[in-house]
Amino acid sequence: MTASPTDTDQIFAPLPAIADLAAALPLVQAPGQDILWKIQWCRDVLFLYDRQKTAPDPELRRLAPVAASVIQQTAATRPAPPEAIYMLGILESTGSIPEQIPHNPRNAFRDFEAAARGGHHVAWFNLGRDYENFGNNDKARECFDRGIKHGNAPNCLYVRLIT
Repeated sequence: MTASPTDTDQIFAPLPAIADLAAALPLVQAPGQDILWKIQWCRDVLFLYDRQKTAPDPELRRLAPVAASVIQQTAATRPAPPEAIYMLGILESTGSIPEQIPHNPRNAFRDFEAAARGGHHVAWFNLGRDYENFGNNDKARECFDRGIKHGNAPNCLYVRLIT
């Protein structure tokens, strides 16, 4: 007999295992693999890498530049998946893998804008935050409102309430 799902089953998701990500590396590097699957792999690697920023696992230190390279290549394709463009913007805005993707807030802003307009609506929050940093609260508010309109209320609504 299987247990019925509870509310907590829907709230928590397991973190990806570093060993599983490392085992999938040959598939990620193989040509012809599903691009959305590769993006998800990159997202998982970079999420764990970011969580362990101060002392990343040696395996993550090996995987993170690969993920950054895959994101760079994918974002350069035409048409590029909006999530890949967004992830490139994250890497450019944080400079978390500077040997692969240097810190470049100007390019990050352009990437967030392209990702948001391309349908990756989480990027509206990043744009709004950047406009706030530039002192353009009207544009920031417009971006947060667009994020709310497209379902990113958890981030955009909070920021919208305080602006």
